[in-house]
Amino acid sequence: MRPMAKLLRAMEPGTAITLDLTRSPVSKPRHVAAVLWLEGQADLLGLDLAVEAPDMVSGELLAFSGLDVPVRVVEPARADDSAAAL
Repeated sequence: MRPMAKLLRAMEPGTAITLDLTRSPVSKPRHVAAVLWLEGQADLLGLDLAVEAPDMVSGELLAFSGLDVPVRVVEPARADDSAAAL
């Protein structure tokens, strides 16, 4: 967590940051704890945090945890869908 804290401290207050979890499902308590920690750090530093979750389950888990930032569910494209678009 130290590298993330260092990165956050380097940002100007008021900066909008997005935690992109679209390839990392939130499925364990330690995942939720890490996101809640990040939210607390962002709040202390005056940063505007938003979270992108990979699926509805992750989004609901974060919302239920008391996360007080916007959570947007962005389901990543499947490999066969992107190949069909070519």
